[in-house]
Amino acid sequence: MQEVIIIGTGLYTSILDFAMIGKKVVNSPSPISIVKSALKPADWVDRIYADTSKAETLLLWSPKFQVRDGIRDFPIG
Repeated sequence: MQEVIIIGTGLYTSILDFAMIGKKVVNSPSPISIVKSALKPADWVDRIYADTSKAETLLLWSPKFQVRDGIRDFPIG
């Protein structure tokens, strides 16, 4: 039987925070545009959160990096 194990920082990160961290890491002068919608779809995501408890229990794994480090070290191209 296959099991899904989620890997992440275990911390809440808002979509805006994620964009601002990425902008800072790549030293982008571009503005971040936020488009507000009166009608949000049912699957709208405001924040990203990875529950790492299963990975911690089954794999004895814990996060070692923050979102900023993951964006900085992500290969581009």
